Parts: sequence; C-alpha cells; structure tokens
Amino acid sequence: MARRLWPLLTRIDRYSNEIQFRYFPCGQRRIITDPKPETIIQAFNELGTQNAVAAAFGVSRHVVTRWVSRYRLNVGSRPEVRHSNFVKEVLVSSHDRIRVAQWVTDEGSVGVTYFSRNDLTSLLVGGGMNDFEAIRAISTILRTPYGCARNSHSTALPMLGVRMVSAKAYALLETILPHMFGLKAMEAKAALSFFPRSGTLNGRHTTDEFLLPVWKEFAITSLKAWSVGRRRPLSAEEINKRAEAWVEGRISRARRFLDRRILPRTQS
Repeated sequence: MARRLWPLLTRIDRYSNEIQFRYFPCGQRRIITDPKPETIIQAFNELGTQNAVAAAFGVSRHVVTRWVSRYRLNVGSRPEVRHSNFVKEVLVSSHDRIRVAQWVTDEGSVGVTYFSRNDLTSLLVGGGMNDFEAIRAISTILRTPYGCARNSHSTALPMLGVRMVSAKAYALLETILPHMFGLKAMEAKAALSFFPRSGTLNGRHTTDEFLLPVWKEFAITSLKAWSVGRRRPLSAEEINKRAEAWVEGRISRARRFLDRRILPRTQS
C-alpha cells in the first residue's frame, strides 16, 4: 500500500458551510453566496496555500482568485504554513515525537543544502542508518520516503536515509526540540534562530555560520567534564588547544564542498 506523503487537501466543514450552491439538473452548480472576507483571510492564515484554501471551501483555485480580487484582500501563499501543519499532523503523538527526536539525536544531523539554480540555502535535517526496519519506521512516522544515503561497498552495508528540507525541516526541529538533548539540541536551537520559518535563505551559507559558537561551547564543556576524571587534569591551555582542533575539523567538514575562490576558508 502506498504511503501518504502529503496531507490530503480536503474540505473543511467550517469553511465549506459558508458557501451556498445552486444545483442544476445537468449536474452543474453555481455559487449563490460567497464567504465573508474575514473568513477567507482566516483560511489563508490557517492553511497557507491557495490550493489548501480552495479545497477547504470545496471550490476551485480560480474561485478563490476571484474572491481575493473582488474583496481586494492582501493575502498570499505561505507554503511554510502547510509544511508546519503537515509536521504537526504526523507528530501528533508524543510517542512519535520522542522516537523521532531520539533518532535525530543519535543518528541524524542538522545541516544545510545549497540549490545553485535558485542561489538558495535550505535547512536540512536528516539521518542515515543501515538498519532497514528502523529507518522504515522513521519514514512511516514522518510520511517521508527513504532513499539510499550511501552506495554499498564490499566492506560496508548500504546506508538508507530520511531527510527533510526547508520549512518541513524547520517545523520538525521546532516540534521535537523539547525532547532533544546534548549537542543536537544546541544545534537545533541555533538553526531555528538563524533561519526564518520558511527554512531558506538567499545566497550560499554553511553550517559554521550559525553553529560555530555551539561547537566551541560544546567542545570546551565536554573536555572539562572529561578532564575532571583524569589522574592529571588538562590545563586550560590544553583544553583550548584540543577544542580548537576539534572545531577546526568541524569547519573543514562544513566547507568541504565550497569553491574556495568564492568563499575562502578563514584562518583560525
């Protein structure tokens, strides 16, 4: 049975009841009572896109366009609202939220992906596993298809991954953040502060632009906690040196796909 990847566009009674139709014997119908302007605005604010609004009222997109033009409404399409509604729908269960949060914390990553055609950087949340049953469970919860994250080699099992981008990634982090902890929780907070709700930014950006302070704080805190249990605790200078080396490795990974002529690597 095919999985439903998007919430179906369906009629919503509290909106469709605002309209009265006249039906003809030939099967056609005609709208005789239009909804109030404030109801149309409310539908756009709640549903986000013109397709969703049209489905909620049980009419076509052209009818919604006519209403917007007639009442001179200042409304527009906001796909991030629909993405947010989608994530809230699939993660309505606290059990599912905890399970996805644990997966992101243990196997996932918070990053970015760049679309050169539109010169757009999008927030990316995803993770890969070679456990087929586990990744299929996450895919089913999120109603998002899984794909091959890495080709199989003779000495490695194939990796299967699930990923969300842009507004869906933003809504996902926002929903599961209360159940996250550790480095991934710190990275999620930084990403939510850096990106708007659409989950996209113009131009090319890398994760170190918003995660660098998080990495530095995490490295120093972890090294201090580890040093306490040593027979010879590390000095402040040694802690800073090791933290800088770890952070430098993170920066290198974040910028490994960049053209150095466009965005040269900064010297630490």
